[in-house]
Amino acid sequence: MFRWTLDKTGGWIVVSLVAIALFVAANVAAGRIVGLRADLTEDKLYSLSQGTRNILGKLQKPVELTLYYSDALGTAAPVYGNYGVRVKDMLRVIETTSGGNVTLAVKDPKPFSEIEDKAVQLGLQGVPVDDTGAKVYFGLSAKSGEKEIVIPFFQIEREKFLEYDIASLILNLGTKGKPVVAVFSSRPMFGDMMMQMRGMPTQPWAIVQQLQNYVEVKEIYDIADIWKHKPDVLMIVHPGTIEDKDYYNIDQYLLRGGKALIFLDPYNETAAGRRNSQFPERVTSGMERLLDHWGVEMIKDRVAGDRRYARMVNAGDEKRIIPAPFLTWMAVRDTSFSQTDAVTSQIALLNLQSAGILQKKKDTPLTFEPLITTSPDSQEIDVTLLEGEQPKILTILEGFQPSGKQMVVAARISGRTKSMFPDGPPPEKKKEDETKDEGKAGESVNKEEKADDKSAGEAKPADKPDVKADKAERAAAPAAVAQAEPAPAAPAEKPAEPEPAQTEAAPAGDATPAESAEKKEEEKPAAPPYVAESTAPMNVIVVADADFLEDRFWVQTREFFGQRVQVPFANNADFVVNAAENLAGGDDLTGLRSRGTAQRPFTKIAELKLAADQQFRAEEQRLRKQLEEAEKNLAELDKKKKEGASEATVDKAVEATAAKFTEEVLTTRKALRQVQLALREDIESLESWLRFTNIALIPILVGILAVALGMLRIRRRKRRADLPAS
Repeated sequence: MFRWTLDKTGGWIVVSLVAIALFVAANVAAGRIVGLRADLTEDKLYSLSQGTRNILGKLQKPVELTLYYSDALGTAAPVYGNYGVRVKDMLRVIETTSGGNVTLAVKDPKPFSEIEDKAVQLGLQGVPVDDTGAKVYFGLSAKSGEKEIVIPFFQIEREKFLEYDIASLILNLGTKGKPVVAVFSSRPMFGDMMMQMRGMPTQPWAIVQQLQNYVEVKEIYDIADIWKHKPDVLMIVHPGTIEDKDYYNIDQYLLRGGKALIFLDPYNETAAGRRNSQFPERVTSGMERLLDHWGVEMIKDRVAGDRRYARMVNAGDEKRIIPAPFLTWMAVRDTSFSQTDAVTSQIALLNLQSAGILQKKKDTPLTFEPLITTSPDSQEIDVTLLEGEQPKILTILEGFQPSGKQMVVAARISGRTKSMFPDGPPPEKKKEDETKDEGKAGESVNKEEKADDKSAGEAKPADKPDVKADKAERAAAPAAVAQAEPAPAAPAEKPAEPEPAQTEAAPAGDATPAESAEKKEEEKPAAPPYVAESTAPMNVIVVADADFLEDRFWVQTREFFGQRVQVPFANNADFVVNAAENLAGGDDLTGLRSRGTAQRPFTKIAELKLAADQQFRAEEQRLRKQLEEAEKNLAELDKKKKEGASEATVDKAVEATAAKFTEEVLTTRKALRQVQLALREDIESLESWLRFTNIALIPILVGILAVALGMLRIRRRKRRADLPAS
C-alpha cells in the first residue's frame, strides 16, 4: 500500500502530510499522558518524586489550585518567564497524576480586572515592573472546602523547594491537616513577653515562623500539657529546671511511641549574656537523667571545636581588628551530615555555636545513629574559655590539638526501652510542702526586693536601672513576670490577700478563687495509666546546641516591595523542619526538600574564575609586600634625613627607590592584565564551544546521520535492482 501511494502522482505530498499529522498527534498525546514523558534532566526537575505521588494517593478531599500568573512578568523578566513555565508544567503534572483529586486553573490577572481584584483579596503579592504602576502577579491559591492557603509569590530563591512547597500545601488541605508540634522552652522563641506586656511589638523567632508553614505549633509552659494537646512531636529547647514530674511525663509519652526533638546546650551563649540582667537564664541544659537512662551522655563542661569548619571572626576589638577562626563557631558542611538519614541527606550547611558532644555508653538497648559530626580536625574545648565578657578566641586557637576523630553533635536515638521510673509514678508534692516552698520563695523575693530598694537608695542620681536585657529577651516563665510586678498593698485594716502566684484570679460570678482553682485542676487532663516499658518504639533526635535556632546565626530579613522576606544563609531551619516532619511521619515530604533548580551554572567557567581569583590574590599579596617594603625604605630615608645626612644623598636615594617601586607596580599591573586577558580568552573560547555544541553540532551530527542512512538505502536499492530476476 505504501509503495503504491508513492508511485502515484503527488504520493510524496500525501505521505508527508500524513507524517506531519502523526507527529503532531503523537506530541499532543504525549503531553496529555504523563506516563509517556521522558525527563532527561539531572535532578528530574520535570518529574514528580515518589513522595509527591504518595501524597496524591492519600488525599481524602479534593483540592482546587489556581495559578495567578501575569504574562507581562515573563516579558519584563525572562528569568521569571522560564520559572513560570516550570511551575505551570509541575502543576499540570500534579493535576494529571492525582486522578481527579486536584484540579488546576491558570489565570492572568491583567491590571484593573476582576481577576486582579480576586488576587489582591487572596493576599497575593503584586510587583510593579514599569513606571505606569501596573502590577504583575505570580502566586498560587489552593482551596479545599472552606479552607484556603496561598503562596503570595513564587520566589526564584526557593526554586529548589518548588515541589516541596506545592506538595505540603496540597497535603495540608487534602488530608487531616498539619501535624502538631508542642514546643517547651525557657528561651523567648515566641516573642519577648515583657515587651508584649508593655504593648511593644515583638516577633517570634524565624525558626518558629518557618515551622508554622509546615506544622501546627503549640507553645506549652508545662510538660504535662502534652496530654491535652496530644502532639505528634514534642520539641524541647534549652529547658529550665526539669523536675521528677516532668521527667515522668516525657518518659511515659516516649514509651507510648511518642516522638521528640530535643535541643540541649552545654553553654548557651545568649543566655550567658543575660547573667547580669533582671531575669537571668540558665546557661546549661543537659537533661542528664534522661540521657543517662538511654545510655547516652553529653560531655560535661566541654564543647566541640573544629579548625576545618571554624568561622572567621574579629578576635580583637573595634580599634584593633584581628581576623581569626573561632573554633567553636562551626559552619558544618555536607561531608559531616549523615547521607543515609532523610533529615540530613539534603542539608548543605549548618551554623553551630558552642555545640556539645554526644557519646553512646556501653550496654544500651537503644540505637544511636549520628546525624551531625565534626571533622577529624576537631578537639574538645573547655567551656571556661568561652565565659566572661569576651571569649578567649586566640587562646583556644593557640592550644588547639586535633583529636583525629569525628565528634557527634546530633544523633537519632530509637528503639524500645523500660521506664526510668520502675516503681511507678513519682510521689506528688504535698500541698504543705508546696506552701512552704512558696513561702521560702516569697521570703527570698522579699529579701531581694529589700536589697534592691536599699541599693537603689544608696545609688547615685546618675545611676540607671539596667533594662536593656528586658527589652531584648523574654522572661523565662510567667511566674517570673508575676514576681517582677508585685500586687498593690492591701489596706492595713483588712487581712492580707494571698500572693498572685498562689491563687487564681476569681472569675466573673459568685465563684471564689479556691473554687476556680479546683475547677481548673479538674479540667486539666490527667496522664494516662503508667506503663513500665515501651508499647511502641520511640524515636528521638537530640541536638547538643540550642543557639543555632536563633535568627542571627542563619537568616536575614529583607524588604521585598513592602513585604518581609526571610533569606536564609544556612540550612538551620531546613534541618528543624525536616526533623519535625520526619518524626511526625512525613517521610514523603522530607524526601522532596532541595531537589535542585533549573538554573545550571557553567561549572568549568566557575573553576576558571576561581583559579584566576587565586592568582590575582597571590599577585595582590606580592604587591602589598612591595608597598610595605617601599614605605619602610622611605621611612628609613626620612629618619636619616632628620639625623643630618646629606640632603642630596637622601634625595637621590628617594628618587631611586621611588623609580624602582614605580617600575615594579607597572610590571605587576601588566601581569594582572595578562592573567585577566587569558581568563577572558579561556571563557570566551569555552562559551563559543558550548554554543556550537548546543546549537550547531547536534543538528550537524543528525544531518550527517540522515545523509548516511539515505546513501545506505540508495545502495541497497541499487543492489536489489542489479540482482537478476529469478
